[in-house]
Amino acid sequence: MRTVLGDPVIDSTTGAIDWAATSYIDWGTFINSIIDFLLIALLLFTILKVFTSLRNASKGLTGEEAQARREKIKQYRKEQGLSFKAASEKVDAEIAEAKKAEEEAKAAAEAAEAAKPKVDEETLRVLSEIRDMLQSEKQNKETK
Repeated sequence: MRTVLGDPVIDSTTGAIDWAATSYIDWGTFINSIIDFLLIALLLFTILKVFTSLRNASKGLTGEEAQARREKIKQYRKEQGLSFKAASEKVDAEIAEAKKAEEEAKAAAEAAEAAKPKVDEETLRVLSEIRDMLQSEKQNKETK
């Protein structure tokens, strides 16, 4: 189906419309072009999403951390006028430093936990019996 824009150009020899010289809208081609555009846009969006999630996964970032990273990059670009690459490197360095500090704190907590003396149930039972015996002896001395 076609919609002619303006007056159609008629071929003088055949009397038919000369479609090459006439301005018209071919609706089938138009709709097909829109569908092709949407499919290609969806495909590119999906590809970019996959690559972005793979990049974030390779850096060890969750969804919320990746969102915070993007916001921090935007902030550095706006406030400090940094390029995307420079802002990304700065944010990645901050993230690496924070993770290193977190790991060090975790290692220190584990070392402190390991330094605590381990007391098992048998030791606690024996110590309780000794305490009870000492208390009973103290009471015996007081009563004498």
